[in-house]
Order: sequence, then C-alpha cells, then structure tokens
Amino acid sequence: MIPADRIQLKDEIKDRRDEAATVKQCFTDFAFKGLLLTTAFFGFVSSFYPAGLSDDATSSEKESVCMRYFLVWLLCGVVILFLMRVLRIGFHKYSTANRNYGYVLHIDRTFDYEKGVTDKAYEEQVRSVGWEEGMCAWRIIQPIIFEEVYRLRTATERWVFPFYRCERKASESYQWWNTMHLMNTRRHDSNYIIQDSLPYRPGSYLEKTERLVHFLCIVIYTLYSFSYFFAMDCIHSGMLPRMNGLLFGVIYTTAWLCITCCFIVHIVKQRKFRHILESGLLSIQSCAVVWRLVIISHLAVVHPFDGYRGYTRRLAERAVVIRKHLMQIHELMMQNKWPTNKEPHP
Repeated sequence: MIPADRIQLKDEIKDRRDEAATVKQCFTDFAFKGLLLTTAFFGFVSSFYPAGLSDDATSSEKESVCMRYFLVWLLCGVVILFLMRVLRIGFHKYSTANRNYGYVLHIDRTFDYEKGVTDKAYEEQVRSVGWEEGMCAWRIIQPIIFEEVYRLRTATERWVFPFYRCERKASESYQWWNTMHLMNTRRHDSNYIIQDSLPYRPGSYLEKTERLVHFLCIVIYTLYSFSYFFAMDCIHSGMLPRMNGLLFGVIYTTAWLCITCCFIVHIVKQRKFRHILESGLLSIQSCAVVWRLVIISHLAVVHPFDGYRGYTRRLAERAVVIRKHLMQIHELMMQNKWPTNKEPHP
C-alpha cells in the first residue's frame, strides 16, 4: 500500500506539471491569435492604404488621403504595442512554467539529499511544505535574490538607462544561476579562470516565437514610419487646411518618437529577459535551487507554537542572509548551515 504522503506528493507534482503545460499552451494560443490579427491588419491596410493623388484633386480628396495616412500610422502603432505585449505575456507564462518545473526538480533532488547531505527526516519535512505555503515564501525571497543577481537600480536609473541590466560578472564569483557560466568556466591549477565556448541548447520555441514577433513588428514599424513621413509631407504642403499644421506636426512627431523609443527598448529588454528565462535565474535548474532556499528558509523561521506573528519579517531577514552569502549557498544554506547563529526577530 502506497503511503498517503507519497500519494499527496505525486498529486502535487502532477498538478504542477499540468499547470505548466496549461500556461505554455495559453501562450501558444495568444501567439497564434496575434499572428491572425497581424494577417488581418495587413489585409486591411492593403485595401485601405491611400493611393496617389492626381494634379487636379480637390482639397477634400487631399484631406482624405492625409487622414488615411494618419489612421494607418495610428493602427500600426497599436498593432506593434499589442504584439510586444503578447510576447511579454508569453515570457510571463514561461516564467510560471519554469517555476513549476523547478519545483518538481527541487522535490526530486530531496531524495538525493537524503543519501548523504542531510538526514531523511529533514528532507521529508521539506517535502511536506504545501504549495501555497511555499509560494508565500517564494514571493518574498525570490525577488530579493533576483534584485541582487541582476542589480536592479532605482526607477530613475531604469528610465534613463533602459537597456542596462547588469548581471554579476566578478571572475571569482560562483555564478550558480548562470548555466553558460557554469558550463564554460573552469579553474586552472594556478587559480586562473579559463573560459571555454561550449554550446547550450535550452530549447528554441520561445526564441523562434520572439524572432517572428520582432520581425513582424519591424515590418509594421517600416509601414508605420512611411505613413508618418507621408502624413508629415501632407501637413507641410498645406493639404490640411482645417487643422493647425504646426501644432499637429509637433504632436505627431512627439508621438512617433515616443513609440519608436518604446519599440526599441522593448526589443532589447525582451531579448535579455529571454536569456534569463533560458539560462539565468528564471531557468528551470536555477528555480530548483531557489526553491530549496525558499523551503529551508520557511522551515527555519516558522514557529507553529507561536503562530505566524512576525513570520514575514523573519523570512525577509533570512532572504537578506542569502543575498549576503549568495556565492556560498551550496556550502551553507543548501545544507541548512546558516552563517549566523542569531535568530531573526519579529
């Protein structure tokens, strides 16, 4: 007869796998709907895009052409922002899937820890922590680790330098969250770090989807820019007598520059975020390590006999300890050997 705790654990793993598969399928549905929208958009533009004007065109016909250029420009901007948001949703879905798969990997590794790193009773206690209880601790500890690894700065600095997300690059550091670093860095006998160039293939579906969406966005952006310049030419040639050409031109140019900057920033940031999903802190293997840190932190600070009074603060203080000793987690926290004997206080 299978023990009840093993049945519960098996069901929990199945739930996590099912949820991961569901969110990935959800992104696939979003992506195909976005592609269908793009196809419909191109069909609409091909029939709506204004044709050339004859020399004897009336002022109303000229104004109609200018307004069509403006509407096409506006629709292009909306479709670009929509496609970029669909891709961002996809990254969020894959982040959720990696977190779930990392949890399953974390559970599998507890059976290996039983064989020599820690005692069996403790690992059974680790596996007994429920999913929602673990997620409560995850939402506190994981962002603190992420901020430390990728050095997020103030809101002002992120706005001024939107492309910059500096990962730790210290040559002496043990970057356990970076798969490429672990594969390609080895230490020579003279303590000299040697960099290899071994390949790593985390899967290409997300990368190909990202490239397709970015390609479509660039095509639409080209049409977007042409519509902008054609409309500006209409404004400068006086084809819009009913509007204040100067004011309209300033607003038009400002909007074009803002959308252009947002477009470039989103492309660069999404490419960097994809690398974090595939081989960085949000990858499956790194999520498994973070799950271990989360669960043992939870077990270290929870005091059932005293309720959960001060639990959140104690957990945050444990996260600060992890952040401070980020390079020694395998020697310390992963084996439940905390570098301080001082218990956090509420």
